[in-house]
Amino acid sequence: MNREDFAEHFRTLEVDPNSTFQEIRRAYHHLRELFSKNSIVLNPVKDELDPEFQEDIILQIDHAYKELCFYFNEKEIEDARQTVAPEPVQMSVPPPADGYSGPVLRQLRERADIRLSDIALATRIRLEYLENIEKESYDGLPPAVFLRGYVASYAAYLSLDPVQVTRDFMNRYEKSRR
Repeated sequence: MNREDFAEHFRTLEVDPNSTFQEIRRAYHHLRELFSKNSIVLNPVKDELDPEFQEDIILQIDHAYKELCFYFNEKEIEDARQTVAPEPVQMSVPPPADGYSGPVLRQLRERADIRLSDIALATRIRLEYLENIEKESYDGLPPAVFLRGYVASYAAYLSLDPVQVTRDFMNRYEKSRR
């Protein structure tokens, strides 16, 4: 699949087909806010606007965003398959002295103003698992083989080094299991 297959979704979110995922995410949040029931922009015409029509627009926006998340996720997987040695991700912050933990990941996410539900949608990881990763509620997490992948995906979404974050987190996880 290529970007042309998702042209309608780019149009729905009013973004250029060459937009980055961050630009798409910003457009999605902007449109959701614009067409929400409490929108200041729509307030003058709210009596003239059919609530079902407004809900339909929001559903289209949500659908377009979900499909583009799928596209970007699939594209990353395909790019990884075609790359012999992937370039390491450049971290925007130095790694913490005592390593990455769930609370550190939460702090970095909140500092970047990223909602956990956005990460869940983009990575297709259950929100419950992401919450448990951040809280380090190990009993609520899947088996280690799945957890490794979830932590790596979460780290990649935050533009952190997935290998280092996964290693740090899994070390803490293994220590808690002893």
